[in-house]
Order: sequence, then C-alpha cells, then structure tokens
Amino acid sequence: MVCLATEVSADPLLFSNVRVVQNGGPATTDLYSHPGLSLGGPNLSFLVDITGTLPPNGVDTLLVTYVEQGSSPIIQTFTIPLFGVVNPPFTLVVSVTSPHPTLQGTPATVTFDLVNSNPDFMIPGGPNVGQLVNSQSYSIQVVEPIPEPTSLFLLGTGSVGIFMKLRRRYQVR
Repeated sequence: MVCLATEVSADPLLFSNVRVVQNGGPATTDLYSHPGLSLGGPNLSFLVDITGTLPPNGVDTLLVTYVEQGSSPIIQTFTIPLFGVVNPPFTLVVSVTSPHPTLQGTPATVTFDLVNSNPDFMIPGGPNVGQLVNSQSYSIQVVEPIPEPTSLFLLGTGSVGIFMKLRRRYQVR
C-alpha cells in the first residue's frame, strides 16, 4: 500500500513596516528608514504589519521589548492569531508610555520578535534589501514635548490680562 502525502507550503509568518505614531497624532514615521529618530513622548504607538500564514492550529507570539536608558524594560506579548481568531495579514498597534522623556532626549530601543518564527523580519531597504533576519531592533530618542508657540502665546496673554486687572484694582484704592 502506498501513502501519498502532499506537502503544504505556506508563507512564513513575518512582520514588517514598523511605523511610530507620537502622542496620538495623525502622522506616522517608518522606523527602519529613520534610525536614531527623535520622538516626542511620552505616549508612543508602534504599528506593526504582520503577514504570512500560520499552520493549522498554529500559534505564534509577537514579543515587544521597550528599553529606555535608566528604566526597567517594558515587555509586551501578543498571541497570533489575535484574539484566537484573527489571522494575518493585519496591522497590530503596540502602545508604550515612556517613563523618563527628557528635553535632551532619552536613548531607547524597541525590539520586535516573532517567537516561533525564524527568520521573521524582511529588510525593506538598503544594501541588504529582501534579506530575512530574526527579530529587529530600533534605536530612538524620546524627547519631552515642548508646548506649541500658540499655547505659550495664550498662556502669556492670559497672564498679562490677569496682572493688568489686579494692578488696576490695587491702584484705585
């Protein structure tokens, strides 16, 4: 008796196109294309595109490690398929609050790794474009946000108005 087995070929589970959103703003920035990027903190959201195919009943885990100089690592894990039913492709949003942003910028590193997939990241550009590697780390600087000029103007004019009113009150007496 002869058994015939068909080989199932599936695209490996990969992540790519890691982008960052700062303080809930509308713009995103690709981290791979901007190494050492200065980000306005404290709230950072990373968008991670996950593609590929899991084997039947297969599970993987995206491990995200955020390390800021002078602070303990912040580690988050996400099971794939998401919520037990959402299979790739999808974009996952990972949010982190910077513990110590500074005006000069605090060095930080964020690392993404699909634990059960190796390799799990395709290099999107540069001399090694298309090469597959296991995990990807990005170095960033987290900067404390500086108020907008408009906010400072409103604060200044409000303070001048209060000062003038108090001055008139005390001059009349």
